[in-house]
Amino acid sequence: MFTRTISSALLGLLSMPALANDPNLVAHYSLDGSSADNSGNGPAATEWNGVGYSAAGICGAAASLDGVNDYLSLPVHPLQDATISAWFLQTRDTGSWQRVWDFGSTTGQGAMFLAVEHGRAGNRVGVGIHDTSGANVQDVASGVYAGVGTWHHVVVTYDNGGAGTRLYVDGVLSAQGSYNAQSFDDFLNQTWLLGASHWNDPFFAGLIDEVRIYDRVLSASEITARRDDDVACADVDADDDGVRDEADNCRDVANPTQVDADHDDLGDACDGCAADADNDADEDGICGDIDVCPADADPAQLDADDDSYGDICDNDDDGDGSLDLDDNCAFDFNVDQADTDDDGIGNVCDADSDGDDVIDDIDACLGTLAGEAVLDDGCSVDQTCPCDGAWRNHGAYVRCAVSASEALLNAGLVTSAEKGAIVSAAAQSRCGM
Repeated sequence: MFTRTISSALLGLLSMPALANDPNLVAHYSLDGSSADNSGNGPAATEWNGVGYSAAGICGAAASLDGVNDYLSLPVHPLQDATISAWFLQTRDTGSWQRVWDFGSTTGQGAMFLAVEHGRAGNRVGVGIHDTSGANVQDVASGVYAGVGTWHHVVVTYDNGGAGTRLYVDGVLSAQGSYNAQSFDDFLNQTWLLGASHWNDPFFAGLIDEVRIYDRVLSASEITARRDDDVACADVDADDDGVRDEADNCRDVANPTQVDADHDDLGDACDGCAADADNDADEDGICGDIDVCPADADPAQLDADDDSYGDICDNDDDGDGSLDLDDNCAFDFNVDQADTDDDGIGNVCDADSDGDDVIDDIDACLGTLAGEAVLDDGCSVDQTCPCDGAWRNHGAYVRCAVSASEALLNAGLVTSAEKGAIVSAAAQSRCGM
């Protein structure tokens, strides 16, 4: 047994990595301020009726039960051979049959339970086993009286094919029974409780800590090492925040509150993406909760249509209804997909939309017909000298055509013959008359 005064010899014991990383550990409830399963194998236990937590656990915090109506229920795991390990400390004696744990049911499934005060064993620590009819088939009772205010480490092993049930109290084999069921599941496949009974028995009042469930039988030496490791765990707290490393969600950064906003098992104090459970899955340096492409590396975070989907993962980047693969301006809104020069680039994103080699920014005559020769301002002869212009007379129109065609000739854009044809057509027209 252990009181809160722990010897320096025990505090100096080293932890055993082989036990801490045992692949047969199916559940570990350290109960350090939450009901999480620290093994990583399953969901958290469920708290009922106001379960509290005390900082005065055997190793970190512990679940604190009031003995009135609060308890925890655990996810059920399929087992054959098994070891169930837990620490408990009574703060108030609620009477015979109060439970540390009770796995099973009253009828139909059978049950195995660990009683702080086993009623058929002089209120000593003991195990009771009921078959699937609800009948008692065996008691495995120790000679240990728990008492109030003292920590006890209690381990129950079940060897389906051999030794049956064994009860260890404070590292010592205290009792054993020969009961063998077809499998451990015969009485452990319905409901698993901490601090409560399936029968009308008293609730447990006190602290429960470091509950572990294995799907194998631990040896006596392993049970002793596990107990000593728990007692010595106060030394294994690298950041000195009062939460031991095994349960600390930021082992190198002090965070006694263990706040974990995104529930990803990384505390906010050391989580670069405290609100992102995926923790920047695409590794682009942008947390997923604000990443416009959380599954595709996109450090630039470009979003042309401002729809919160980044360009590299948005199949309609400009949001105009045309998918990027078919859009002639994938990053500029252009519902009509107009393309005056038919070059495959839409007008709204084409620097020379009419294809006359004069960029739109300085082009005075957008929409020039394809193939037409144009002056420096982007206008053809017909656009520079429109027939319906406000000409003083026909001669004024012809002089404009001569001047414009001469400029095209000097620029090498038309031949002399083509210039002559332009002037001849202007002279024969009725423009300006």
